[in-house]
Amino acid sequence: MSVLESKLSVTTIADLYGRGGADEPVTLRFDPADPVVVQVRFNNGEYRNGDGYVPEWGVARQLLAAGGGSMDVKVDRSVDALILTLSSSDGTCRISMPTGKVDAFLARTYEVVPLGEEVNVLHLDALVAELLGSAP
Repeated sequence: MSVLESKLSVTTIADLYGRGGADEPVTLRFDPADPVVVQVRFNNGEYRNGDGYVPEWGVARQLLAAGGGSMDVKVDRSVDALILTLSSSDGTCRISMPTGKVDAFLARTYEVVPLGEEVNVLHLDALVAELLGSAP
């Protein structure tokens, strides 16, 4: 199974520095080996640190689909916009993503790993057995 990616433009409502209104590129990334998570990667070079780190947040696929959340990741959905709020010790960032494009990407992920089948892909029994040092 191959990794899925989708590039889209988002609007920053408020970044870590209190600025907003800028359109920025992000990449949504789904790896079937980790089917619970969609990575949101910020492609704007301004956020790179000296090591070349580009911020990337893991957001639960179900959270993007249904909205909700608390603590460090929150999703508010409407027909037109999905508002993603990301919080860390450095501050909070709020971005607006086009709901239709996010939903189209999620539909592609469900073709690869259907909703509810994530546990079958993760092979949790084998992982637990490996951690405990016993055969599955």
